[in-house]
Amino acid sequence: MKTKLFFILSISVVLLFTDCKKKKEESPQPYVSFTIGSVTYTFNSASSFNKICILSDFCGSFSLNTSQADRNHIFIGFPSDVTTGKSYQTGDSHFEFVYNSPDAKQYTSHQGGHMLLNISIWEGNGGWVKGTFSGSLPLEGDPLHDSVVIQNGKFEGKIWYIQTR
Repeated sequence: MKTKLFFILSISVVLLFTDCKKKKEESPQPYVSFTIGSVTYTFNSASSFNKICILSDFCGSFSLNTSQADRNHIFIGFPSDVTTGKSYQTGDSHFEFVYNSPDAKQYTSHQGGHMLLNISIWEGNGGWVKGTFSGSLPLEGDPLHDSVVIQNGKFEGKIWYIQTR
């Protein structure tokens, strides 16, 4: 009887520990993806969203190749009131969106156009930001004659900054 009880308890303990193993969660990967015309771009090299910005309160960038920041690069900046569910568009204070094309042309929201960005997740310092964007951006230096239309934009990035008291 003691042997049966010991055997049942041993099996129960083994089953308990094998069922309680934590599954390893995959951490999100920073990226930006968007379409211009019929071409879809994805940039996987990213900086953390931080507070080291000139025209915005939070900013981050994505590149195809970090050694060529003047090409295939997106910069996103938004105000300090960023939260989940918030939307920003061209003309909003401290909202900035810049796209550097493969041929090194720079298109920016501070030249006009109409860019809309929606924040679907904002977890704050140490967390993640996720959102969507689309719209038009005029060419820096020639906003009346050249622009780019960006569609189906999505991004995810890490948020990191130094807290001050």
